[in-house]
Amino acid sequence: YRTPQSQIPGESVAGINQFMIVDADDVVGKDAWRTTVNVTSGVPYYFSAWFSNLHESFDNPPRLRFSINNVQQGVVIATPNNTHDWKQFYTVW
Repeated sequence: YRTPQSQIPGESVAGINQFMIVDADDVVGKDAWRTTVNVTSGVPYYFSAWFSNLHESFDNPPRLRFSINNVQQGVVIATPNNTHDWKQFYTVW
């Protein structure tokens, strides 16, 4: 999703801010997004994700878990309760 009015922290790709909207549900362990990337051994890779809620009335805000090669990276993170609040996940692999 992309809009000129979007207020997304961090860097853009080729000068264009882009982001993904996911309609969360209460199914634990469900992938919101998954991809395969070829890597070179011995090279550090930097992974970063920013997330927020678009809806303020969650009784149980979505929680995110990030994994690489099925190994969890960091802790499970709850999304912010307020819209326009952003959290960042970052790891080096």
